[in-house]
Amino acid sequence: MGIITNISDQLGISIEIIGTENSEWTKLKLKLQYYVVTDNVFHDWVITDADIFETDLSEFRKYLHKFIAHKDISANFVFEPEVEPSFRMSLQRVAVNDDHYDINVLMEIDLTHVLRMNISTTYRENRIALHFVTDERRLHEFALNL
Repeated sequence: MGIITNISDQLGISIEIIGTENSEWTKLKLKLQYYVVTDNVFHDWVITDADIFETDLSEFRKYLHKFIAHKDISANFVFEPEVEPSFRMSLQRVAVNDDHYDINVLMEIDLTHVLRMNISTTYRENRIALHFVTDERRLHEFALNL
């Protein structure tokens, strides 16, 4: 399970690979989380399951590692497989000074499946998003545990 948190470790995104249903599809559990100091643990704020193609998961890992290796502000990362519920994860480096970067993290998840709403909407219309800043160390740990 990969977990990436913001710099103050108060917010997080968790992607857990549940397993492969057949040779083509892999089930993911996507979570937006927040930290509760009194419990000393992360609690789920939004949680949903998504089935993605195994090839999409391989591409996700490949491009994530490529983003990590390319330490340049011009490198961006966007992953948005065409699945239900729809979701998108993006990463972008932001220069703090000449030799240090922070990383903007954005995860969007379609709420119609989270809330089990049965309404007609257009693709991407009802997404909830979590956006925060993290660092290289947390991004490396996330990639290693995914």
